[in-house]
Amino acid sequence: MQTNHASPIFLIISVVYVLLVISLIALVVFLLVSLASKGDERKTHIKIKAMANAFIVLFGILLLNVIWTIYRMVIGQAGSPYPFVYLFVVSLVFLISLIINKKKYGD
Repeated sequence: MQTNHASPIFLIISVVYVLLVISLIALVVFLLVSLASKGDERKTHIKIKAMANAFIVLFGILLLNVIWTIYRMVIGQAGSPYPFVYLFVVSLVFLISLIINKKKYGD
């Protein structure tokens, strides 16, 4: 009789994935709360700078993804997008940019 136990590596990867998803959700909630708070012109300027940096990174990632997808189509392989990865990267860039701009412009 053969038992079907999950390997420890699979369990570790699953836990790391769940922790990343939870941290992503917490990060997005933090970003939405920070955007919703009202402030003066300096806070608005800081947020706009952070959003611009995040948009530039998102544009670069999507451009690289388009090039990679076209390459995979040419060689005959299918590709799939990973929206959680894009959301995580853009959220992380926005958070880092927001922290840097807050320190730079004093909030």
